[in-house]
Amino acid sequence: QFFLFIVFVGFVAGFFKYKPIAVLSNSMVPVFSRGDLVIVEKISDKEKNNLKVGTIIEFEHGSATIMHRINRITEDEFGNRLYVTKGDNNNVVDSDKVKPSQVHSVIHHSVPLLGYPSVWLYEIFNKK
Repeated sequence: QFFLFIVFVGFVAGFFKYKPIAVLSNSMVPVFSRGDLVIVEKISDKEKNNLKVGTIIEFEHGSATIMHRINRITEDEFGNRLYVTKGDNNNVVDSDKVKPSQVHSVIHHSVPLLGYPSVWLYEIFNKK
């Protein structure tokens, strides 16, 4: 039992290739919703540069972490790959393009409602 507890804590803390993350918005409805728990897979730098259109990624945007789908792939003036992303529930693509270095992981599965305790704690500690 102690071993299982340690494995669970390591999983939640992100020590493994896969980790759970609570969804804070409804931008990806109907794929997943606010309060769902998604399982993300951390990916290598090589994998970050070879993502495909349609892949749902978790990426850094300023101080926020966003989970949106790659809508289109383009390049900057130096030929570096950039991802144009969009939430499935949003009307327009995101205004900023995503560099591969901003990508943390890809989303694989979601479990409805299981992330709500984390969402509530986030809201309690981040009230403005």
